[in-house]
Amino acid sequence: MRALAAILTMLVICGGLMVFAGRLYLAEQRKMQAAHAPGTTDSIRNKHAADSLVALLRSGDVVLRTGAGAFSRAFAGFNRRDKSYSHCGIVMIENGRPYVYHCIGGDGDTTACIRRETAQHFFSPAYNTAAAIARYPFADTTIALLASTIRSYAARRPVFDTRFDLQSNDKLYCTEFVYKTIVQATGDSAYLPVTHIPAGTFVGTDDLFLNAHATLIGSVRYY
Repeated sequence: MRALAAILTMLVICGGLMVFAGRLYLAEQRKMQAAHAPGTTDSIRNKHAADSLVALLRSGDVVLRTGAGAFSRAFAGFNRRDKSYSHCGIVMIENGRPYVYHCIGGDGDTTACIRRETAQHFFSPAYNTAAAIARYPFADTTIALLASTIRSYAARRPVFDTRFDLQSNDKLYCTEFVYKTIVQATGDSAYLPVTHIPAGTFVGTDDLFLNAHATLIGSVRYY
């Protein structure tokens, strides 16, 4: 694992990370499978842990997770301050249920990347090793703007950005989607930090919960 992280880090320095790592990330996402047989002690314990997070959710929460695969762990390794999480989304309570909107790759790299799924599925221990919630002090008006911004992005049907280019809007990667949604809703371009590397500027998952506005209100690690 350390060797893999070292190789990917070298690609960052050489400027070749964005396409290479992006495609590896998509390949891993397509191959996610259940890791625990249902009914085992660990699966029951993990389900309770995931349910405990779901019970905390409010509209506007940023949710985080780490996939069970090697490349998810490698992606988490690119965070500069906290390497705990590799993927993220934004929560909206709809008809009394929490849903997560997030950007994830699809087959052929041409599928619209913004997905809506239940929080239970997003946090599922079947294909994740850890999960967490970051809460922001958003006013109701800001949450309404978050919702409308999410709908606007979804209507544009952007594809997953395998180049991890923060400047483009027709293509998005997971943290970029969350970052741009929050920045647009707050009207403050400096509301969230970004990470600078030799290959360019990107948004790490740690930028979304280690900042002046976010509070990590819950986290779990699965067995």
